[in-house]
Amino acid sequence: MYCIYRVTKLWKLLIIAVDAEYARRGIATALLNRSLDLARELHIPIAVSNFSSLFTQRIAIRLGFETVYEGVYSENYALYHQIPESIRNTHKSCLAMAKLLERG
Repeated sequence: MYCIYRVTKLWKLLIIAVDAEYARRGIATALLNRSLDLARELHIPIAVSNFSSLFTQRIAIRLGFETVYEGVYSENYALYHQIPESIRNTHKSCLAMAKLLERG
């Protein structure tokens, strides 16, 4: 990502997860927005993350992240068929995504 965006520092978001009991309340979006605000306050020019579920991918797209790379699980994970179908239905690929916050 450093080379693609020609930056010397970036903000790496590791995990965005909300317990199912609290889903659909905007919590994941609020967490992600607050993290992006903090990165801007620290003058970090870009935020990057890997989004592995359809839910977090939709949030990231809505917030302006762009896909840099997509790894399709069924093509890249030998044991994909062993993952429960309920998880496979919401985890089809992992998107490496980035959002430019400011010119650095």
